[in-house]
Amino acid sequence: MVRRVERQQGMSLVEILVALALVAIISSSAYFGLNQFNRYQNLRTSYENLKNTVSEAKTNAQSQVSRRCTRIQTLVGHQIRINSVTNPDSYNLEEVCLNLNSTESTYVIKTLNVTSDITLSGASNPILFLVLTGNVRNPGSITLTNNIQSKSITVNSTGIIQ
Repeated sequence: MVRRVERQQGMSLVEILVALALVAIISSSAYFGLNQFNRYQNLRTSYENLKNTVSEAKTNAQSQVSRRCTRIQTLVGHQIRINSVTNPDSYNLEEVCLNLNSTESTYVIKTLNVTSDITLSGASNPILFLVLTGNVRNPGSITLTNNIQSKSITVNSTGIIQ
């Protein structure tokens, strides 16, 4: 007597559930990795934008570029200010001019924002680059932080940006 072995057609319910569980585990780990990567890229982009703006302030001060000072005002320099009260996710590039009565006027040249998952801190006083020399009146650091890590930009009194 010869036994005939029947071939199973298709997959059993247990095999399908195991396959679905594996797909779910792989998908969740890929989502977590992609989320971490996006946060890192947001921090990196915001850091590069801030560093470029700080460099722009220094360059404008050294080259005496004035967009807002009037003829009766003297350009003091350009500064970076964190908008800690009005909008904590933004910072300004500003021009500082000296009036005839020896008071300073500040004019906003541009305002930049960081993404919502990043916070700005540090530099309670604006970092002011002085005309011609590029030296800094208020040296300090600005730190960008997200849930994973942080990056800092430091400007010393001689205007070196690190």
